[in-house]
Amino acid sequence: MSRRRRKRRAVKSGRVVEVLILVVLFMLLIIPLSIKDKNVEIEVGTNYNDKTKITYLGIDISDFVDIVGSIDTTTVGEYELTYKWGIKSATQKIKVVDKTAPKIEMQGGSTIYVQSLDNLDNIDPGVVVTDNYDKDIRAKRERNKISETEYEFVYTATDSSGNVTIEKRRIVMATGVIYLTFDDGPSNVTPEILDILEKNDVKATFFIVDYSEEDKETIQRVINDGHTLGIHGISHDYATIYSSVTAALENFTDLKEKLLNDFGYEATFIRFPGGSSNTVSKKYSEGVMTKVTEAVEQEGLVYYDWNVDVNDAGGARTASKIYDNFVEGIASKRENVVLMHDGFGHEATAEALQRIIDYAKYNGYEFSAISENTVPVQHSVNN
Repeated sequence: MSRRRRKRRAVKSGRVVEVLILVVLFMLLIIPLSIKDKNVEIEVGTNYNDKTKITYLGIDISDFVDIVGSIDTTTVGEYELTYKWGIKSATQKIKVVDKTAPKIEMQGGSTIYVQSLDNLDNIDPGVVVTDNYDKDIRAKRERNKISETEYEFVYTATDSSGNVTIEKRRIVMATGVIYLTFDDGPSNVTPEILDILEKNDVKATFFIVDYSEEDKETIQRVINDGHTLGIHGISHDYATIYSSVTAALENFTDLKEKLLNDFGYEATFIRFPGGSSNTVSKKYSEGVMTKVTEAVEQEGLVYYDWNVDVNDAGGARTASKIYDNFVEGIASKRENVVLMHDGFGHEATAEALQRIIDYAKYNGYEFSAISENTVPVQHSVNN
């Protein structure tokens, strides 16, 4: 009797095992592959590196799956990739999208100075529109009247994906524009110049040299007052600066880094001591200017020379002479980049400044600080 019972128990146990095995096999069959990212979005024109993680029962089997399907990353659309492992599979949806807005490049700068607001359409130099996806895209232009002496052109570019870029151009009735630029500061003269500029609501550009702890307050004021801070260099010693391309480049980058550390200010506009057309550099390194003017551009720096020199670092040592040189040097219908100095010993420059501003405003000129929209005035390189 006990033998029959044991036999029955064995049969029953065997059936339980069989059922358990069938249940496990069934579960293994119905448990799907797990895919980490079922929906992926990528920008059109970029490379898609498939690093999708596929797991089964928590085990990474990414290296053992077969991939079926393809993606055209040059065309906006929806795609599918299927990952297969034996009889199991998982599908991933890839959406190639265009979220990059078009770029509008101004032709002729963001501000145009004219002596008449008649025939505005004919004086518009236009824009160039480029897009990462659409090959042929143009901007629509609207004209808005701001005041009796100023209009605004608004350019809107919309790509096929609905991305929009808007740029604006000012059309100002003025004789011309004047960029007052001051080299060699900060010094005891700089605060007086800043006072005059503030009084007249005029913005300027300061190409500074190395500064002391005591000068930081003045430099901070330049920034706070909305002027542009440019770099003249750590040193003004020609023998040191122009001994090599590396030395010339570091003369700017060292001061740029110092300004960034001290003020969080990203200075990108520079002026070469002596200007890019200087020949004194030949005395120390043949061809250094040709090489360093290319090197600074690779560093993301833009150099500015000048087209008006008041000669306050030369023979013009009185306020009257500085003023006369300014009046003789500026010209209508152009951007006048004026070379001046606010280093030690340039009190006459500060003395002449109010008359200079008065003359320019009376004759219809506008003042501006150098910005990324300013067309650089650059001399011919002579070394």
